[in-house]
Amino acid sequence: LRAAIQEANSLFGPDSIYLPPGTYSLTRAGAGEDLAATGDLDVTSEIILLGTGWGVSSIFMANVNDRLFEVHGFSSLVLGDIDAWGGSVDGIGGGVFVRAGGTFRLARSRIFGCLARKGGGVGTAGGVVTIEDSELSYNYAVADPPTWIPSGAGAHGGSGSTIVVLRSSIHHNFLEDVGEILNGIDVWEASLSIQSSSVIDDVYASSVRATDSEVEVVSSTVGYISSSVSTMGVGSLTLGCSFVSICTLAVGSFYTNYGFNVFEQGQNCV
Repeated sequence: LRAAIQEANSLFGPDSIYLPPGTYSLTRAGAGEDLAATGDLDVTSEIILLGTGWGVSSIFMANVNDRLFEVHGFSSLVLGDIDAWGGSVDGIGGGVFVRAGGTFRLARSRIFGCLARKGGGVGTAGGVVTIEDSELSYNYAVADPPTWIPSGAGAHGGSGSTIVVLRSSIHHNFLEDVGEILNGIDVWEASLSIQSSSVIDDVYASSVRATDSEVEVVSSTVGYISSSVSTMGVGSLTLGCSFVSICTLAVGSFYTNYGFNVFEQGQNCV
């Protein structure tokens, strides 16, 4: 697998890699290099990586302190029909990290059991992430004060990022700071769209937290969603045909209600 990624990076244009059934373990230690020689699998071109289904084709980070994939700027990665698990990084994106200008699509796949400071499953700092017909579960975002405040146990989007969630489930991801809480997606100065998906664990779980961001939730089920703004920031929240447990809006956060929403607490966004 590592050799196939390296070869695809060296070739011009998009390339497809097909994984037969089995578990592909990444065992070469050496985080911090960008040629996919050690540690994570660096993507510096356009790569489509397709397996044969959940629980059939798996990619596992074995005893190496690094994430699974890093998508570089102006590069793209599609993961399809694959389980990816075991990534761990002292930074952003325990499963997959997408740099500014990079693009990542997760299709019919699952990322679980990964750990980071921000974005336990998937993290991006200015890239585009699409989670489609997929699952993010049992990932962790862990604090390291005062350097790191944990964010986005399932997925994290930093400034300039775009995250789109389509027909997917994000659940049982944990944010660990003083204690441990369930946490789904966090975005900051970013755009988040959730469509026909579920991002919920229980009523009080911090399912979606947005700061200075544009958030759209349509035909979905979401637990606790909050939209806040900084002193000079602007945020917005749009809801339509969705079930929401709790919704809170900060002053300065614009709210649009397309209707047909159900609020478990019996009230609109406040």
